Amino acid sequence: SAHLIQFISQEYQRIRCAFFEFTLLPVAWALVAKKKELQLGRRPIEMIVNNVERKENFLTHALLYLVNQGILVKQNNCQQQVFLQGKFPIMHHKFVIFENNGPQHHKLLWTGSYNPTGQADTASWENVIVTNDHETIAKFERQFVGLDRAAISVPVALLMRKQKRDAAPYTLRINGIF
Repeated sequence: SAHLIQFISQEYQRIRCAFFEFTLLPVAWALVAKKKELQLGRRPIEMIVNNVERKENFLTHALLYLVNQGILVKQNNCQQQVFLQGKFPIMHHKFVIFENNGPQHHKLLWTGSYNPTGQADTASWENVIVTNDHETIAKFERQFVGLDRAAISVPVALLMRKQKRDAAPYTLRINGIF
């Protein structure tokens, strides 16, 4: 997560994320801090996650924090039998598009197997690649637009209902909930 947080902190314009799961509070805190810094007319940070209704209770803390801080979080529309282009209703992407990042102000793509979860951060072998290749980024931007069109806003009431205080301490810790 330290590298992802560093890229977040170096963004000057806009961040768009698509994650299968998102539970890591330190990354959520970094996104909220960046949103407050950017405060652009449009939404500086957008996130699409897989279906929240299928998540275990303890997996919604970071998402609720983002939503409560005014970050647009959407989920795939599991009400449909088909999500996109005849595929199964699971959105399994893991990528971030940075619009204007770092000292060289490059558009960057972060992608790989890494989800911002405690499990991925502490107990799994994960991979990430970061590129500034314009053609590759354009393909991921088109994918994000398609995902966004098929997504719905995360229902805050559902996130609040799913909060669970009696999860095992290890489960909370591994998912970034302290």
